Amino acid sequence: MIRTAVSQHSYDSSNCTSEIQAPGSNYQCSPNNSPSCETFIVYRAQKDYQTLNSIASLFSSSIAEILSYNNFSQVDQNLLQPGYEIVIPVTCFCSEDKFSRAVYQHNASRSDSLSAIACGTFEGLMTAASLRDYNQDFQGDNQSISSIQVPIKCACPNTSDIENGINYLVTYPILEHDNTSLISLKFDIRQKMLADANRLVPFH
Repeated sequence: MIRTAVSQHSYDSSNCTSEIQAPGSNYQCSPNNSPSCETFIVYRAQKDYQTLNSIASLFSSSIAEILSYNNFSQVDQNLLQPGYEIVIPVTCFCSEDKFSRAVYQHNASRSDSLSAIACGTFEGLMTAASLRDYNQDFQGDNQSISSIQVPIKCACPNTSDIENGINYLVTYPILEHDNTSLISLKFDIRQKMLADANRLVPFH
C-alpha cells in the first residue's frame, strides 16, 4: 500500500466552485526536473459511482489495476458504501504551462455545469476554474459538446524528494472534518512532514 502522501506545493484553500484561478489551484512543476510519473489520487465512492466498474471507467483505468492497490477483502466491490476511499493510479505529467496534471476525457450531459463536474463528480480533484481553462467553449446547455477534458491535480516527486525517500505524491481531497493529525495517521507519516510539504500550519 502507499504510505507517503505529501506534496511540495501550497495547500489549495480556494472555493472549488469558483471559476477564477487562485494560488494553489494548480501544482507547479519543472519539465526538466519532474516531467512525468506514475502516481495516485484518492477517490471516494458516491452516488452514481459506487462500483469498481464505474469508478475505473471514470478514470480510464481497469478493475484489475485498482484491485492491485486496494484491499477489498471485507467490502462488496459491486456496491461500495458512500465515502469509501479508493486509491486510483494515474499518469501525471508536467505540461507546457508548467503545471502538473493527469488529463481524462469525460462525457458531460446537457445539464452538467463545470462546478458540478469538478466538485461533484470529481470531488474537488480540480477546480471549476481549471476545468474552464481546459474547456473554453463548454456550455452546459450546448448539445454539440458531449466530451470535455478533465485536468486532475497531481504531482511528481523531484530529485530532492527521491533522495529523501519520497516515492509518490498522492492527491488527497480534504474532507470537512479532516485535520493534519488525522491525515498523517491515515497515511502513516509525521504531522510536521505533512504540514511542511503542503506549506500549511497544522489545522484541527
